[in-house]
Amino acid sequence: MKKTFYLVVIVLSLFSCKKENHEDPYLKESGTFKDSRDGHSYQWVKIGNQIWMAENLAYLPKVSSPSKKSETEAYYYVYGYENYILDAALKSENYIKYGALYNYPAALSASPDGWHLPTDDDWEQLAQYVSEQSGGCTKHDDDWFGVGKHLRTITGWPYAWSNEIGTDDYGFSALPGGYRFPDGSFLNEGGSGYWWSSNVMNASDAWSRRMSDGDNGFFRVYFGKDDCLSIRCIKD
Repeated sequence: MKKTFYLVVIVLSLFSCKKENHEDPYLKESGTFKDSRDGHSYQWVKIGNQIWMAENLAYLPKVSSPSKKSETEAYYYVYGYENYILDAALKSENYIKYGALYNYPAALSASPDGWHLPTDDDWEQLAQYVSEQSGGCTKHDDDWFGVGKHLRTITGWPYAWSNEIGTDDYGFSALPGGYRFPDGSFLNEGGSGYWWSSNVMNASDAWSRRMSDGDNGFFRVYFGKDDCLSIRCIKD
């Protein structure tokens, strides 16, 4: 009887281990929601204890000419779009792929109800969680090395080196939407993505986060309030 009992235990143990080995280590809790302002639907994903949009904000109540800028008034842009006709901007390839670009004043009020512009602490919590779960990530000053790889999409970064291709383990799906410089030029589409934080550095600059194709970093950088970056909202 004792031998039979041991055999059953061993068989059950092997079956249990086999089942565990086939579980997804990054099992995602995700869904969609609709912005009541314009009816736009967004994917969201839960990462640790946070719920993030899994795509860039696309709220675009108007589109500004790239030649115009402001540190105090809300301005909205679409990467590479050189006009101010809203319907055309909404149909443009870069808008559909990357969403809109916002100066800092616009970013402060652009989030849908129930969501907000991430604080520095929100971004840090995301980076800390990815670092702890993924391993091989380190922090130096304000920058996280290795974290960006796990947050970037697998495709959509055309200039990424073979060892810098994103793995998108957590469903954040970061894309390289570039940014608008105050002189009216659009820069780094396809190479880098930039996302506002709500925290300011000084009267003229605010903090943001950057991911690039040439490294696996997740960097804390500042931009002028008249620069225009993407937004990833986080749930209240």
